[in-house]
Amino acid sequence: MDKYPTFSSRKDEILHWLMQHTPPDDFIIIDDDSSLHDLPSHVKTSFVHTTPLIGLTTQHLLTIRQICNLHFSLG
Repeated sequence: MDKYPTFSSRKDEILHWLMQHTPPDDFIIIDDDSSLHDLPSHVKTSFVHTTPLIGLTTQHLLTIRQICNLHFSLG
């Protein structure tokens, strides 16, 4: 297998990485690629979809906090 294989989508790249590594119990995927909406449900629960021209918003940060179960102030 190539060290740096070529993937047809970002979704395929992420799924390949997850299969090759033991992901931590809590992980988060932050990306603006809409192909990631087709991730398997057990992976999609850790996906935060950003907008290419906007980036992270307060709502994204709240979602990230919820996913990671972090305790920090956004203010």
